[in-house]
Amino acid sequence: MREQHDVAIAEGLMHWSVRPDLSCDYLSPAWLEFTGSTPEQALGDGWSRGVHPEDLTRWLDRCLRAFDEREPFEIEYRLRRYDGDYRWVLDRAAPRYGRDGAFLGYVGCCIEIDDRKRAEHELACSLERERRLRIATNFFVERRSSR
Repeated sequence: MREQHDVAIAEGLMHWSVRPDLSCDYLSPAWLEFTGSTPEQALGDGWSRGVHPEDLTRWLDRCLRAFDEREPFEIEYRLRRYDGDYRWVLDRAAPRYGRDGAFLGYVGCCIEIDDRKRAEHELACSLERERRLRIATNFFVERRSSR
């Protein structure tokens, strides 16, 4: 029963794997469904075309540094969804090795975190409004008490 549960969860995740040259050799059905891409469009170097243009340099830099260091990595960026909307994802990856110890590339998983990012933004805006209100309130309190 536990194995069936684990498989069901894994099938819904956006898994991917890339070769040492950063060309993609696997994308899970969930990744393809989320992006609306076909395997032919996304495999090879096509998978990076869905990264938001404003995040692309940061994303690529993080991937290249991880590849050079052969270290696990994590990054948040916006990925284009099937409807053209960009959604925030958390991407975690780790290097993979063959039985002989040869570096085979990376395997990773994306999780959509757009709701969390929107909530964080709303919270930051609320805190900024509260900060401004406190400043204004303090100004008026000080002004009134100096009379």
